[in-house]
Amino acid sequence: MESGKNKKTYNTIIAAIVLCILAFASCKKQSDDGAAVTTPVIVPPNDGTANWTRVTTLPNEPFSVIEKINNVIYASSLSSAKIYMSADNGTSWTASSPILPGIEITAISAFKNRIYAGTFLDDTFFSTDNGKTWKDAQNIVTNIASFAAWNNNLYSASYNWGVQVLDTLTNQWHPFINGFPVPFTDRATRVLTIDSTLGAATVNSFAVYDTKQQLWRTHTYPPDVKAPYYVVDMVYNNGTILAQTYADAKNVQYLIRSDDKGLTWHQDSQGFRTDIANYTMMGFGIGVNNYYAIVNQAPNGTWVQKRNKSAPNGASWATGEEFLPKFHSHCIREYNNRIFLATDSGVMLRPMGPLNLKWIKVNAIICSWLKVLLDRN
Repeated sequence: MESGKNKKTYNTIIAAIVLCILAFASCKKQSDDGAAVTTPVIVPPNDGTANWTRVTTLPNEPFSVIEKINNVIYASSLSSAKIYMSADNGTSWTASSPILPGIEITAISAFKNRIYAGTFLDDTFFSTDNGKTWKDAQNIVTNIASFAAWNNNLYSASYNWGVQVLDTLTNQWHPFINGFPVPFTDRATRVLTIDSTLGAATVNSFAVYDTKQQLWRTHTYPPDVKAPYYVVDMVYNNGTILAQTYADAKNVQYLIRSDDKGLTWHQDSQGFRTDIANYTMMGFGIGVNNYYAIVNQAPNGTWVQKRNKSAPNGASWATGEEFLPKFHSHCIREYNNRIFLATDSGVMLRPMGPLNLKWIKVNAIICSWLKVLLDRN
């Protein structure tokens, strides 16, 4: 009688072990956005296209910039020179009229009931009727790479003209360069808000605006971080600044980081695709939990990399990366649980789904079976 009971207990234990193995086998590691994470295949690249869908309510043409301002998403077309607007998180879109045939829109801002479009080789354009008509500001500031709204003013960074501030009465840009050394006044590729002040990425230095002295304070990079020749993109979040940079006349590219608002800098390129012969950095995006980075691969394809915002300096960018082989990309943004990617083939969308409930249900059923087995024992 005792041996029969022991045998029954033994069988129950074996069954429990088998069910536990099945439970673990049925589970997949979940990323912080709810999507299943697999070990990335680097060679050959893992095609991540299945996770993305094209936004069919937008045309299948090249897009350059995506921004969200005051709950409206703006997306600019490279081929039609139109700006598309969505007030329902990218479900439906309204097109503006064409700004000017042949222009390349490089930056978008909405400021004081106007939409501003910065361009590569042309002037700044603005609209006072939500994109129905556009006016040329007719100023000489070209090559605008970014806008920043701060202290009730709109600022721009221009590779030809440095940091500028807009006079909204005349729609003219004026130099905002007090405190810059003379060699650094003519080139700026990013201007951004840093808590209660402005920051600017310029040639060979990073600058922070001193609100008390009303001038820029420049901070040079240490010897182990080569001075950037061109800052592709720069983002700020909670004390940390990240920058994608070209250096040494564009022969080197890498990622640098500051955790003290630009006072000191370090390289932070672990797992990042910096081989300039094969890859071109295209920018950052900031989400609720993650930084995103996009890198175009020659001759075709985009790597989408991400890293948790709380990750320390030196953490890899390659964990969970995706390769999209069919197009190059120009901008990435996360809004309301969705990731938008501006590409040569329209705008791509990746939903950040909720926690995968399928395997939670499977595990619940397995636990129920285990309970039944133990109750029978």
